[in-house]
Amino acid sequence: MISIKDDNTPLVAAFEDEITQEANSDYKLNFKYPAKHEYRPLIKKGIILEADDLHGSQLFRIFEITKRHGYINVYANQVADDNTMHDFVKPKVTTQQAFGLAQQVKELDLQLKDPKSDLWGKIKFNNKAMLVEYANKEMSSAIAQSAEQILLQVKSIDDERYSKFEQTLNGIKQTVKSESVESARTQLASMFDSRISGLDGKYSRLSQTIDSLSSRLDDGVGNYSTLSQKVSGIDLRVSNAANDVSRLSQTAQGLQSQITNANQNYSSLSQTVQGLQTTVRDNQSNATSRINQLSNLISTKVSKGDVETTIAQSYDKIAFAIRDKLPASKMSGSEIISAINLDRSGVKITGKNITLDGNSYISNAVIKDAHIANMDAGKINTGYLNANRIATEAITGEKIKMDYAFFNKLTANEGYFRTLFAKDIFATSVQSVTLSASKITGGVLAATNGASQWDLNNANMTFNRDATINFNSKNNALVRKDGTHTAFVHFSNATPKGYRGSALYASIGITSSGDGIDSASSGRFAGLRSFRYATGYNHTAAVDQTELYGDNVLIADDFSINRGFKFRPHKMEKVLDMNDLYAAVVALGRCWGHLANVGWNTAHSNFTSAVSRELNNYITKI
Repeated sequence: MISIKDDNTPLVAAFEDEITQEANSDYKLNFKYPAKHEYRPLIKKGIILEADDLHGSQLFRIFEITKRHGYINVYANQVADDNTMHDFVKPKVTTQQAFGLAQQVKELDLQLKDPKSDLWGKIKFNNKAMLVEYANKEMSSAIAQSAEQILLQVKSIDDERYSKFEQTLNGIKQTVKSESVESARTQLASMFDSRISGLDGKYSRLSQTIDSLSSRLDDGVGNYSTLSQKVSGIDLRVSNAANDVSRLSQTAQGLQSQITNANQNYSSLSQTVQGLQTTVRDNQSNATSRINQLSNLISTKVSKGDVETTIAQSYDKIAFAIRDKLPASKMSGSEIISAINLDRSGVKITGKNITLDGNSYISNAVIKDAHIANMDAGKINTGYLNANRIATEAITGEKIKMDYAFFNKLTANEGYFRTLFAKDIFATSVQSVTLSASKITGGVLAATNGASQWDLNNANMTFNRDATINFNSKNNALVRKDGTHTAFVHFSNATPKGYRGSALYASIGITSSGDGIDSASSGRFAGLRSFRYATGYNHTAAVDQTELYGDNVLIADDFSINRGFKFRPHKMEKVLDMNDLYAAVVALGRCWGHLANVGWNTAHSNFTSAVSRELNNYITKI
């Protein structure tokens, strides 16, 4: 019978099992097992098996498993216990003693080898260093240690894969390599460096010191990105194989970014707290545009070849210009081709030829000589007017004064009228002591002292002083309706719950089913009512009551968190006085005190009498 020693699982499907004795008197176990049996996954290299033979139960460790069609072959060596192999040769131990100055130095050389496999191990050490090596047919490992250094290495036999670790007082270096990728890490007290590289040229690196941090990613075909970071700033760069480059530099004082392609065309942005500057450059067309923005100035410039256009804007001036692009040392003022300047004094247009296409309006002009076929003027000042006819609307009424006038149309900057009848009037400003109208349509009604304003077009009322809205009638409300539902703030008189008579109250709530602002008697009202009534100026009130209505009343601290208090008045049979409830709870607490006074004897007459009093005086009230 063969079983797994750790959990005594019997390998019931094993067949052709055989225990044989080798020339060195050690035993081997061989057997076959179905590949699809449920216990097949439990059979692994290195596990301990227990098998019975003529000498009793023996332990074997699996060292090899081979697959066949439909089954596996299992090979195991006998072991004395769970960890010791029987087929290792006796170790060779040598001790050497030097002479002369080194006569106190001793060296130990220990070697173990399995003659039936590629397993071997070596240990060498003296009073200066130690070397431990192990190997099998696939890989080997080594540990070397001295007072100054520790070295660890695990590698494959073909050296294609390995991991190395080196530690000294100065730092640590670690390297790991597979068939296609290698990573290395170096750590000193003042520096940390980590890199990963591949045979395909891909590369990544991270370097860190106490005051800097840098990284680089490279795909091996010309595309890469770098990041450099210090306390003073950050520099970021991204480039591709086509020599397109973007760069970003950032400090506490400013930010600079630039994008460049292989043709050296670029766009850049520079930003400080004083302002912004952006530039776009195309070397092929020799065209450049630039925008500068300060707190008190915005300027733009576009140039190509020998010509440039500029726009400059400040808080009190706007200037447009087209000019020949010359060095500053050669500018004489005549290089301006055309320009427009706007400031408080007026508008100045400069140019060899100025063409106004379309209708032109001139409020005031001094023209020495003009040839005008047709002229449309809102106002003409002259000492002498010679004309065969004056068309309608050709003369304003600024200097015309009359008591009663009938005009089809009248336009004037100022007009003084004792009586005015007009179908339509458009005026920028009207002053009136009394204004009477059946309908006033306008944009904004505003108080002369700025206390309030009513924006009719945007439905907005603004009060800039201590404001009061007075309702002098009995039934008043602020209302919002949605279908048959009405939400409101209501001011009226009604009977408080539990009282007789009427009292002034304020309510806020909502009704449904078309009940409107009925917060006095509607059974479909949910909200709050507050009453207060006193005779004359008496401080003592006959009614001082706040009422809260709703089938479900919640008291909570957050919309999304399910916690708080929930009251459902419609589940109650009567009105519960919370003071009575409090007194009943306190009475229940006193019952425990009564019980303690009689030594916890529930049958004691003093206890039953005291409980009866508490029940009759407090608990029956609720």
